[in-house]
Amino acid sequence: MALPLVAGYGSICGLKTRELASPTNVHSLRFDLIAEDAGGQTRPDEPAEALLKHLAADNRWDVLRLTDIPPDGQAFRLHRAAQAAGFPVGVWESQRSPYLALSSQRELTRGLRAKFRANLRRRRKRLSEQGEISVERLQGDSLGVRDLEACLAMESAGWKGRQGSAAIQSDQVRGFHLELLGNPAYRNLLSLHLLKLSGRPIAFQYGLTAHHVFSLVMTSYEESFGEFSPGHLLTEEVINDCVSRGLREFDFLGCDLPWKMEWTSTVRPHQWLFIFRDTARGRFLRRVKFDWAVAARQLLTHWGMRPSIDQAYSKQSV
Repeated sequence: MALPLVAGYGSICGLKTRELASPTNVHSLRFDLIAEDAGGQTRPDEPAEALLKHLAADNRWDVLRLTDIPPDGQAFRLHRAAQAAGFPVGVWESQRSPYLALSSQRELTRGLRAKFRANLRRRRKRLSEQGEISVERLQGDSLGVRDLEACLAMESAGWKGRQGSAAIQSDQVRGFHLELLGNPAYRNLLSLHLLKLSGRPIAFQYGLTAHHVFSLVMTSYEESFGEFSPGHLLTEEVINDCVSRGLREFDFLGCDLPWKMEWTSTVRPHQWLFIFRDTARGRFLRRVKFDWAVAARQLLTHWGMRPSIDQAYSKQSV
């Protein structure tokens, strides 16, 4: 069992806290405790209980925060062990990630709204009148740093660049993706799909395939071609490619943006898990976070005011 944590300072409703947190940010999308099946040699919850005991012996933290845990996440074992041991705990739903269970191409097409299917056909036809449409998948030795850099530049030329949230605008985010691409262990897992018009890339999807699941890490398109919905056209191509390769799921990751929900109605909820120290301060912080702050937001909503939220997501049209 492994649980990487970062020690630092945070705040709860303006109160400074000593925090142990998952090493995540808005780009991480999903996190979990790493656990290996011991083959029946231990109880399923025994490793989590041992980890909790180790953490409890360290009095240098007030709150432990694990971000974006999926519903079947192993981190829930630690959370349940803490609750059973009397630690103040809390859960906050952070995002609902759409995903699509893959079957045959015909069944997938049948599941789409008729109007959406018609729009895809019409926009593909209109785009073909502008030039030859082609799709390319780069993977393994065929996927190079220059290919990814060109796509990051495409992303930064759009609304994300204007907002300052494009990957290439952050040395840390850009460096993470380039380092991951250069890691031999991930070399054959990463792939870059390109939608091209007369040989010119106008949309891309960058993802990772593992355990027969394609996870969409990043996507963007040239906004000058926005009227043709190149993002949706490429999504259709990538889904069909996943079906042809025998994959079982297309995971959109992130939150349930409207463009993603055009493709599926199924979502996977993610939670932020909080464990507070079993002290007077820990119990107080738990009440502030999950009782008083919630009551304040409900009161503001009742008065017709829009309360602030912990996390907001930008909306992207495809």
